Amino acid sequence: MAKIDFTITDLRSAMPKYEEGQEVTTEVLHHAENVYHFFHDRYLKLEEDLITHDEVSDALINYDESLEVFVNETKAMVRYGKTASQGLYSYYLDLLENYNELRAVINSRESISIVNIKALENYKLVLEKKVIAEANDSIFNEYRFETIEDVREKIYDDAHYNRWEYSRKDLARAWNQLEELTGIMIEVREELNTRQPDEEKLTVLQDELNDVVSGNVSFIING
Repeated sequence: MAKIDFTITDLRSAMPKYEEGQEVTTEVLHHAENVYHFFHDRYLKLEEDLITHDEVSDALINYDESLEVFVNETKAMVRYGKTASQGLYSYYLDLLENYNELRAVINSRESISIVNIKALENYKLVLEKKVIAEANDSIFNEYRFETIEDVREKIYDDAHYNRWEYSRKDLARAWNQLEELTGIMIEVREELNTRQPDEEKLTVLQDELNDVVSGNVSFIING
C-alpha cells in the first residue's frame, strides 16, 4: 500500500505561467490546462484516502476549484479573442491566494502525507460480514441479524455475549478481532491527524495491526 506525498515541488508544477499584464494566448491556456489536469489528478488520489487536518482538505479543494475557474475563464477569453489580461487578473489573484494558503499548509507539514488504508477498511468489512454470518448461524435463532449494529446491540448484552463466548467460539473470536481492529484504526487516524505524528507510536500501532490481521491484509502506515 503506497504512501502518497504532495510536496512544494509538486505544487510549483501546478501553478500556471501567468503574470499581471500578460497577453492571454492559447499558450497560456494550454499551460493552465496542463497544470490543472496534473493537480486535479493528484488531488483526486489525495482526496480518496485523505486522513489529515481539515485545513489540508480545505486548502486542496480551494486550490483545485480556483485552478478550474482560472482555466475556464482563460478558455472563454481565448475563444472570444479577448487577449487583454484585465479580465483574467482577478481570477489569477484568487488562484494565487489559494496557492499561498496551500503552500503554507504544506510547509507546516513538509509534505501532505496520505495513508491509503483501504485494505484495512475492506478487511474490516469482511470481518463484519463474518460476524453477522456467525451470529445468524448461532443457536440463538430467535434473532435475525442484518447489520453489524444489530449484532453489536446483542453482543454488549453480557448474558448473550457470555453464551456466545462459550458456545460460539468462532463468533466470539471474529467479534473480538473486529473490535480490536476498529480500536487500533481509530488510534491510527487520531495520530495521523496530529500536526507531527509520532513515528514511534505509529510503528507500535502498525505492529499491533499486523498481529490483528495476521497477514490477511497488506498495508503501510506513514506519518
